[in-house]
Amino acid sequence: MIIVCDLDRTLIPNGKEEYDNSLGEFYEIFNKNKDITLVYATGRNLELFKKAEKEYPIKKPDFFVGAVGTEVYINENNELVEDPDWDSYVKERHPNWNREEIIDYVNENFSEISDDFYLQDKSVQNKNKISYYLKDEDKSEEIISKIENYINEKNILAEAVYSFDPHKDLGLLDILPKYATKLGAVQFLIKRLGEEKDDVIYCGDSGNDLLPLTSGIKSVLVKNAREDVKEKALKIIAEKNVDRERLYIAKGNGRLNGNYSSGVIEGLDYFGIS
Repeated sequence: MIIVCDLDRTLIPNGKEEYDNSLGEFYEIFNKNKDITLVYATGRNLELFKKAEKEYPIKKPDFFVGAVGTEVYINENNELVEDPDWDSYVKERHPNWNREEIIDYVNENFSEISDDFYLQDKSVQNKNKISYYLKDEDKSEEIISKIENYINEKNILAEAVYSFDPHKDLGLLDILPKYATKLGAVQFLIKRLGEEKDDVIYCGDSGNDLLPLTSGIKSVLVKNAREDVKEKALKIIAEKNVDRERLYIAKGNGRLNGNYSSGVIEGLDYFGIS
């Protein structure tokens, strides 16, 4: 069994909603079930994860999927080291990926809104991740549609992934190789570990979790997820004819309030893990 969890506002209680101190109970599940592999899948890169380790009582996972799915690390002797097979896995599947060409397209076609839509800091970019800030969320659908049309016309296997950072009050748009998203990395780990799709539970809260949440993998959306994310998830699974029972949206059940790790525990219990 593989349990995959987003960090910020999923396991890490860094949102405005109430936290019920349930993180310790979450880790108890792994103490009781030694055959479960724990994976974090997060927008944070490895350096930002190390900062989170200092700020919150989170434990190292068995595997770390960082930078919105573009990095994969293995826990070796309590140190996270790069997975030796990941880079070649991504390269083989994306012969048309050209980071600079995509950036040039954005520069040429969105110059009139460059004050609202602009590249994030170099520290969060990498060879498989092009990350932008967006000030006006109302423009997100139009921007994503144009970028998707471009990558389809060029036969580029890529995804435009949108989420929102409430701390910065900014939209986050990542353009990623199709198989270097959170879902792509989870699929890579399923193969690597010799597991089946049915042996995975994915837990998240934000727009960059939508690909795995709506893929047919057993999934959990924590209660504190934005309402628009919940609505989009339900709409997508209906359009894709995914079994509704495979997506659990936490509600809180008295003892657990459903937010953050509490919602994860509630969802795992729904899927028979306790």
